[in-house]
Amino acid sequence: MDALLTQRFRTHQTASIPVNPKSIAVITLTLLLLISPAVLINAQQDRSEPLRLFVTVTNSKGFVSGLTKDAFEVSVDKEPAKIIDFRSEDGPMSVGIVLDLSGSMKKVIQKKQRDEELTVLQQALVRFFELSNESNHYFLVGVSEKPELLSDWTSKPFDVVKELEALKPWGGTALYDTCYAAMKKIRASRHSKRALIVITDGEDTNSRYSFNDLRKLVRDAGVPLYSINFLVSQYEGILPLEGLSVLDELTNPSGGLAFTSSRLRLLEASAVFEAIAAELRSQYILSIEPMNQLADGKFHKLKVKVNPPADAPRELKKLSARTREGFYAPQSATKTSQP
Repeated sequence: MDALLTQRFRTHQTASIPVNPKSIAVITLTLLLLISPAVLINAQQDRSEPLRLFVTVTNSKGFVSGLTKDAFEVSVDKEPAKIIDFRSEDGPMSVGIVLDLSGSMKKVIQKKQRDEELTVLQQALVRFFELSNESNHYFLVGVSEKPELLSDWTSKPFDVVKELEALKPWGGTALYDTCYAAMKKIRASRHSKRALIVITDGEDTNSRYSFNDLRKLVRDAGVPLYSINFLVSQYEGILPLEGLSVLDELTNPSGGLAFTSSRLRLLEASAVFEAIAAELRSQYILSIEPMNQLADGKFHKLKVKVNPPADAPRELKKLSARTREGFYAPQSATKTSQP
């Protein structure tokens, strides 16, 4: 990993009125914010279906590929779980990108260097798209006073890049609301393999949803979340440590990572996006038996253990697996009858 890059581990018709598709999409995102968190989570989770895990395996040399199903062990609350499906191919995936355009980002995308810094961000995103599966689908959502869908699902990623040209930081910061809507959107996406990338400083001033609401959804969604925080220089003010903590607490339960980079420079920005692209293309997909039998509405912890091949070199035998922290079981609808 580039020395300039720091990984923070914890590691949206009528016949007579024309309709703007983007406006419809924005309205859809807004409607998501009017439904209670519990209803949204329970509506999307069907535990009669296998539980899918995206697993990243690393050793001292980097990502580990070529492992077979037999190398993996999964447990739920320390009890063994049966792996009923295993995939390791680099297939197409759905990727959501959340870009913080709020006033708090003025310290990152400054007025004097705005055009230059947005160009750097465009170039870094281009690098990410070049290194990703060409069949991927993407959407782009902006963070400001409310969620704003900038580019709906597309298989042409460079359309996403074009949307950055006319952007500028402004307004309040509804980060939690935007991430909540983006997570709901991506859970209904075309491809079963998914990821959400959030470019932000981690600050929120304008959301209806709380941090705990968002964190609960992230913990249960099964979608890896990757955050990128381009820090201001230490000489220009106090580092937003509270924002960093927020991002760590969102990414860790999802099985993703929180990245920080010193300023929005091409070298650092490209290194971050290259790292994310490489990880997404090297993940394993494991599905375990349905968890509907739990039916207690509680959070259950997941753990994945990886056993190295017997013929692996000694220095490469220590493997580390990273995946989602756990999941919420459905709440049983059965009620005790009252006399």
